[in-house]
Amino acid sequence: MSQLLIHRSPLGPLSIPGVLGEPAPGEPFEVDDDIAETLLEQTELYGRAPAPDVTEKELRRIASDRGIDLTGARNKADIAARIAEHDAPAVVGDTEATEQNNDPQEGGDQQ
Repeated sequence: MSQLLIHRSPLGPLSIPGVLGEPAPGEPFEVDDDIAETLLEQTELYGRAPAPDVTEKELRRIASDRGIDLTGARNKADIAARIAEHDAPAVVGDTEATEQNNDPQEGGDQQ
C-alpha cells in the first residue's frame, strides 16, 4: 500500500527516495508505507497530505485562521503549498556561532 504525504522544506522542491520527480513544498506525493513511516519520523519536515476530500474553501479557512497570505494562490494545490510553507521550520544559521565558549579568557582571574 501507499500513502500521500507532503513536505515542508524551506529549501523548495526535494528529491525524495522512491518518489518520481521533485515535489514542491505542499505538493502531495505518493510513497510506499515503509518509506512513509521513515519520512513521518521527521515531523518537522514531512506530514500527511490533506485528504483529497478537503475542499478549496476549507483550505482557505485554514489559511485564514493561521494568518497566511494567499495572494496569487489560484487553486487548491497553491493554497496547500502556502500552508505547508507557513508550517515549515525556520532555517537556523550556523549552530557553532551560537555556542558559548566556556574556555577561561586570558588574563582573567583564575583561582
